[in-house]
Amino acid sequence: MALLPILSSGIFATTALKIRTRTIGPPQIILDKHLGMWYDLSVMVNSVDTKEAEIYILHFSSPYWGKAKHYVGYTTIGAENRIEKHRTGKGSLLVNYALNKKGIDFVVGLIEAFSCKPLARWREKQLKHEGHLARHCEVCQGKAK
Repeated sequence: MALLPILSSGIFATTALKIRTRTIGPPQIILDKHLGMWYDLSVMVNSVDTKEAEIYILHFSSPYWGKAKHYVGYTTIGAENRIEKHRTGKGSLLVNYALNKKGIDFVVGLIEAFSCKPLARWREKQLKHEGHLARHCEVCQGKAK
């Protein structure tokens, strides 16, 4: 596992991805405060991971389970295409359950674009771990178009 100098003070961190790595651009090393880990986001596993990706938050009109009203996911096929798959029942089981079994409709609460898949996956995991997706949902914040 490679060690990368983080600061001029000599602090080191391990790279997040270590299999067949290659560096793309300058190091983008960040600390994930929620998971307590350092990530070098400039390290990619292979060329497939350099494909653009998006994360999205779906805002449901009412809670589908307990107090849960949001779903977060990522895609490399475009958020509009992925959301259409959710609507036709070919998306995640959770969205399918809420939409078809419970009859709860959803709108798009947020779409964020990323230059590569690992960045999008990292952001998706960060949002899921953090919880409280209403803080990032434009519908809940009153910023929806």
